[in-house]
Parts: sequence; C-alpha cells; structure tokens
Amino acid sequence: MKNLIVLSFLLAVVLGSCKKDSNVPTPLPITANEILKQVITLDASQSAPNDTLAITDFSYDNLNRCIQITYRQKQYPFTGYIYNYYNGSDTVIVSRKIYNVDLNSSNNQDSIREFFTYASDGQMLSDSIIEYGTGIPNHSNYKYQVSNNLVLTTITDDGQPFMQGRHHLQKDNNGNLVSEIDSGFIYVAGSGYALQATGNINITYDNYNSPVYKLYPKRVIEMDFENVPASSESPLAQKNNITSANYSSTQSGTTNQSSFSSSYIYNSSGFPSAMIVTDNLNALTNKVIYIYQ
Repeated sequence: MKNLIVLSFLLAVVLGSCKKDSNVPTPLPITANEILKQVITLDASQSAPNDTLAITDFSYDNLNRCIQITYRQKQYPFTGYIYNYYNGSDTVIVSRKIYNVDLNSSNNQDSIREFFTYASDGQMLSDSIIEYGTGIPNHSNYKYQVSNNLVLTTITDDGQPFMQGRHHLQKDNNGNLVSEIDSGFIYVAGSGYALQATGNINITYDNYNSPVYKLYPKRVIEMDFENVPASSESPLAQKNNITSANYSSTQSGTTNQSSFSSSYIYNSSGFPSAMIVTDNLNALTNKVIYIYQ
C-alpha cells in the first residue's frame, strides 16, 4: 500500500466505509433519464468486434442508488467490482468494497474496504482504507482539513506517520475543479516531513450533465482514478463533463506529464451518449459509449 500511495498520491487518492454524521445533507435521487446502465470503451483505431477495450456495468437499488459497479477488460482477463453502501435511505456513500480479479495470476484476487466520515455540511473529513492482500491487512487513513481553497491532507499507514499534502484548489461556478497545485511530503523517521512530490492539474468542462457524478464518493481532493470508468481522459467525477485535462507531477526528480481532450455527442436530456477522448501526448484515441436505462 505504501508504494501505491507514494506513486499515486498527487493524482489519485486511493480507495472505502465509516459512520457518517446524521446531519449530512442528502443529495436528490437520480431521475430516470440520468440512470447510467453501461459504459463501453472502444479503440478508435480498430474495427468491430476487435475494438472493444472495456465494459462497465452499473446496478441500482429501488432508490436508484448505485450499489454495484462491474468493470471488465475485454483484451485482458481482468474484472473489477465495487460495492457501495449507504445509511438507511440516505444517498451519500459511506463505505465501499472493491475486488479486483486477475485471471492471469495464481494470486488472482485482492480486495479493499473503504470507510468515509463527513462533517454536518457534507464535507468529507476522512477516508479510511483497509487493503487485504496475501499478507497482513494494511490500514491507511486520510484526514482532510479544508480552509477556503487550501486542503491539508495527513496520511498514516498502519497508524504510523506516512505523508502530508498541501493542495491549492480552484473551482468554477458549478463547483467543478479547474485547477489544483499539490505538494506531497514524505515522513522521514527522526527528521520529520520532507518534500517528496509536486503536481499541477488544469481542467476544462462543457455545460452538460455528467452521468457519473452521483455514482462515486465526493472526495475533498477529487483525484480518484476510477471515477470515470473505462476512460482515460481524467479520474474526476464532476458535475459537468471534462473537455480537457492536463497533468504534471514531479517525484524524486522525475517529471511525468499527461494531456487529454474530449468531445461529446449529447442526448435530449443533456447527457453524453458518446465521447471521443484523445491522449494528446501519445496520439491514442478511444470512443466511449454511454447507455442509459
């Protein structure tokens, strides 16, 4: 888990469940024309039936709350499962189970339990993660302190100090994250925290509804790698659809960059029915199909 967190700290806050304050505001239920049934990702350079890269299915309860997400890679024998849990009739996700099954591996399954706590205004306060592998379960905990546009993150690993982060956020009038500047500090025994990594993110959006916005936990730092299933343009689940996303991160002297752009076809309800996403640095293009109930 430590390796995962170090490598993904700036651009992915890892995978949860917790007891939530009873005063958390309840979002409106998803209406019929917003219920996403399936996402199909296609390789735009290939022809059917060899163009299918992945299929993601969404299941709901009688309150239209997403209770299961199943992700299947077609060209590699991998399947991922996410199970969402709620308190009573509330629509805020308070915990998750995540299973990953790799049919190419003899040790082919790992699982994660995730628990969230919230303040009375709905602000996420902590994200507690238990990772079950082949050995002793690993427990990581993220705590968030929010002051206007500054977020301070403290991460412990099995109860011991591990990392701290400073995140300067900028959002648009719809609450979408448009800019994030990150600094990550690794704990060094005997000397405290030392700068480990920096990151810079810039994102633009359309003015249409995102079909995945209500299907995932709303993190303080909206960097969750599986929030936009089966597509590579960004890990964000925001109110609107991402049209461009540019990332730059530097860790231990090594800089990594990525840049994606997306265009959409919309249905009569104002949700995307198809997306073309391009990896601008690697000249790769995928097509994403959205199917609704």
